[in-house]
Amino acid sequence: MEKLNVAIADDNEKMVEVLSKIIDQDEDLKLVGKAHNGEEICNIIREKQPDVVILDIEMECKDAGIMAGYQILAMNPETKIIMLTVHEDDEAIFRSYEMGAVDYLFKNASTEKILGAIRDAYHSTSPIREEVAQRMRAEFRRLKQSEHTLLNTMKMVQQLSHTERSIVIMLAEGMRRSEICRRRVIEMSTLKTHIRSILQKFQVKSTRQLVELVKSQNLLSFLELCEKEEKSHKEEE
Repeated sequence: MEKLNVAIADDNEKMVEVLSKIIDQDEDLKLVGKAHNGEEICNIIREKQPDVVILDIEMECKDAGIMAGYQILAMNPETKIIMLTVHEDDEAIFRSYEMGAVDYLFKNASTEKILGAIRDAYHSTSPIREEVAQRMRAEFRRLKQSEHTLLNTMKMVQQLSHTERSIVIMLAEGMRRSEICRRRVIEMSTLKTHIRSILQKFQVKSTRQLVELVKSQNLLSFLELCEKEEKSHKEEE
């Protein structure tokens, strides 16, 4: 059986030595390159075209491995990339898979797990590891909840009158109630009535919660767009 060519990249020299020994001691693997930053590993890929690359995420910068991964796959889409890190960082996990990595290992992984990951990567049988699967399930739940919240909020926005919508915009921009009254040419008592109606429609108890909701759902630009479209429509009439 022809040996699998493997390259490694890690800015920690000790980690490079550990990985080198693990690979060198396996008769099915051949270490064809060692790098300490993104540029070096890309040069190795260009010259040696290894089957599998083990990439440290954080080298010369926080996401150096991920950025190098994009370059590696652009040069050789068949290269299998295993990301290596000490951080249990959800964002790093998702960005690694988004980039095209096939596996994700922590630096304290056992020799058996590292060797198994290399073979699985080469044969395209890399599993979604339980620690990764848990994070992915949690992220899917978060996205689903966020989607549900956004849809409900959009329905609430559609219930607003033109006046209420403009008041929400001004509140979200940090404008004081007295200034809103001057802008809208209304009494404070009228403004309070509008605000009570707005809070009921958004199902919140205070203007602070209302503003937080608008900002968390990035609704300000949408509300402003609605205002411009309505103004444009009236001018056409």
